[in-house]
Amino acid sequence: MDQKEALRALDDIQGAKEKSSALRGYAAGGIYMIVWGIVWIAGGASSLLSPEIGRWGWTVSVLAGVVASIAIGFRSPAAGGKGVMGKVMLTMMTMAAVSIAISFVLNIGDLREATALQTILVAGAYMAFGVWRGARIFVLGVALGAAVLIAWFFLADRFEMVVGIAGGVMLILSGILLRRA
Repeated sequence: MDQKEALRALDDIQGAKEKSSALRGYAAGGIYMIVWGIVWIAGGASSLLSPEIGRWGWTVSVLAGVVASIAIGFRSPAAGGKGVMGKVMLTMMTMAAVSIAISFVLNIGDLREATALQTILVAGAYMAFGVWRGARIFVLGVALGAAVLIAWFFLADRFEMVVGIAGGVMLILSGILLRRA
């Protein structure tokens, strides 16, 4: 084996290592997407009843999703090692703080606007994460963002329900596909 062949072999090994890491990340992340898909569907379905029930339904669903995510993270042997759950929690708190700050600055008061803001932030987070971890996550972010825009402009009277249920279905399907990756 000459030097060029050895360098090519090392490049192949590195490429395989990166792909393997991405696939492990997809499989580990799939369960979270399924959980959050259920959260979104529950929140969206609660919006069918009334704006007030929808607001409480989303709040309770999101809190349940946070608790479930933490429980899964602590039980998962592939959680990523020491300190990962702390980083996950810090990321969630940062996104919540940014969302709350934007809501106050823009004086967002109704459920439709709040749902749009949350969903666009989540879609953007998936796209940004996808840049680092893989196209599948990026595409999910694009799809969620597109669902928000379509629902905002064409289905305004059922916006929260459409975004919650459509986004939830996308998350669940993505989670299932990622777990099989």
